[in-house]
Order: sequence, then structure tokens, then C-alpha cells
Amino acid sequence: VSEMVPQVVKGLHENNVCAALKHFPGHGGSEANSHNEFSYTPQNLEGLRQVEFLPFKAGMKEDADFILVSHIAAPNVTRDNTPCSLSSTIITDILRNELEYDNVVITDALNMKAVSNYYTPKESGIAALKAGADMLLMPVSIDEAYNSVISACNNGTISDERLNQSVKRILKVKIKRGI
Repeated sequence: VSEMVPQVVKGLHENNVCAALKHFPGHGGSEANSHNEFSYTPQNLEGLRQVEFLPFKAGMKEDADFILVSHIAAPNVTRDNTPCSLSSTIITDILRNELEYDNVVITDALNMKAVSNYYTPKESGIAALKAGADMLLMPVSIDEAYNSVISACNNGTISDERLNQSVKRILKVKIKRGI
């Protein structure tokens, strides 16, 4: 897969299509389907580095526009059952800082049961942005998610600096692709 990813990213970019890599940090070791229920990977961080991260790193070398973060939990990495899409350990510490990815991070669909069974649209939207995600995909209620993000920005729960980081990343991809 790691050998094919760069070619796919290049082909998409040559046709001015945004390339999105998914489902970070890697769904290979999980058994349950996060569309329907809680799911987790038994991998520890070293296992993710040795196997699961390889296709993502290959795509990042080709400047993939997006990385979609899955809702699986990685308890042997994060020490809890927080979905990766809502985890600052996964998004900020590992994806942004360790792997140095600075393009757009988008959540998997927030209406999937691995999130929607445990978090309200308000909670999941705010948690994802605070964790470092730039875009929220398909919240259960877009109005509730939108209004809660606006409120969180207005009351300082999400800083202007944090929000501006996301806006800059999104605009960078839009400019690069002529959108």
C-alpha cells in the first residue's frame, strides 16, 4: 500500500483533485465497524509506527491535502477510549507534531455510532476542534454542531488562534487546488 499511495496522490493532484488519506491512525487491527459501534485498535504506538503509519507517511511526502481521522479508539496509545477523531494525543501530538502533517485534518463522519452513541453533536464538534481537527464531517445535527462551535469560540473554549490555524489550512488547500 505504501508503494501505491504516492502514485495515487500524484494522479489525483495532476487532475486537480484533493487527495485524502484515511483512516488515520490505521484501521487494520480493529475488528468492529465504527459505523455501527465502538471500535478500537489493540496496537501500541510502536506498532502503529512500524505498520499503520507507513501509507500515511508515504502520502504525506506527496503533500496529500487531507487526512481523515477515524473514530476507532487506540487505548494502548491514548490510555483511554476516546475516539482518535476527538483525541489531541492522536491528532496534535502524533499526526501534527511527530509526523509533521500541516495540511487539513478532517474527522470521519460524526454521525457514525462510535461517536454519536457517546457524544452529542456539541460535544463531538468541540472535542474534535480542540484535539486539532480542522473540519467536522457530517455531524448528527449541523445546526447544533455549528452553534456550539460559534459559542465555544465566543467564550474562549476554542481560541481564535486555534480556529485561525484551521482556516489557514483550509484556505491553503483551496488556493492550491483553485477552489
